[in-house]
Amino acid sequence: MKVLTVKKIFLMLGLLLLPGPLFWLFAHKAIDSGMFFLSALVSWGLLVANLWDVQVQKKQGALSLVGEARELMEKGQMHAAGNKLSEALKLDHGCFEARVARGELYSLERDYEKARRALVEALDIKKDSFRAHYALGTVYLNEQKIFEAISEFRRTIQLKPDFSEAQFILAQAYELTGEKEKAVESYKAFLELAQSEMAPGQKMARYIERAQEKVKALK
Repeated sequence: MKVLTVKKIFLMLGLLLLPGPLFWLFAHKAIDSGMFFLSALVSWGLLVANLWDVQVQKKQGALSLVGEARELMEKGQMHAAGNKLSEALKLDHGCFEARVARGELYSLERDYEKARRALVEALDIKKDSFRAHYALGTVYLNEQKIFEAISEFRRTIQLKPDFSEAQFILAQAYELTGEKEKAVESYKAFLELAQSEMAPGQKMARYIERAQEKVKALK
């Protein structure tokens, strides 16, 4: 994704250098001081506006690439997704969503150590990201670090109370620790949230059926 075109570069270079010729005109009394300062101010103001616009386009472009990467991940095209995330980080090195998605990608590739490291680094930047906490929770779950996973899922739900899938996975984690009452409570919370969702997909329908079975079995 090309943000800086040749035309854009020449425009900004022109705005940067324009005060030079203006000063020459002022020195030779072709324009007065008021005109010189006003023109120079407008020129540099336009330069700052263009620089700001470039940064905004970079951030938007990076987020768009992250969205494409996540779609590829859902289709199982991990290599292509990784390339998209690399492009996103080149465009905007500080893109938080790209860092989280990279952790999710490592997790799907079962490289849990890299996934955990990437997600912990992301949370060092933004501690209130429910998505990063959820992704880290799934990593811990896959590593059989159940109590760490529970902590992350609980934090996820604190940040996003309507995240039904987090409630379902939290219930499963409680089951693994033998905490049946807490598991039932989380399954019920999941079912309450799921019932309010419009036209649940196949995955969510399976979760609903499983949760209903578990509530009956664990009583």
